[in-house]
Amino acid sequence: MKAILFDSWGTLIENGVKPSPLRQVQEILRVRLPFSEFVQQFEKSFMTRKYTDLGEAFYAAIDDLGIRVAPL
Repeated sequence: MKAILFDSWGTLIENGVKPSPLRQVQEILRVRLPFSEFVQQFEKSFMTRKYTDLGEAFYAAIDDLGIRVAPL
């Protein structure tokens, strides 16, 4: 066996830290979606494109969710 892959957002993070960092993001941004749907949309934006840094990825993900915030 060469590798073991985990669903980090559902297996490790959600079950390890309560509330998970991603659930905290959902609560802070007041996203009114079921958590599983939020995770799918967030991951689609955050994990399927290349970004120069995490800030850029985060802003792209929240923009894709239709949330407007002023950059820091």
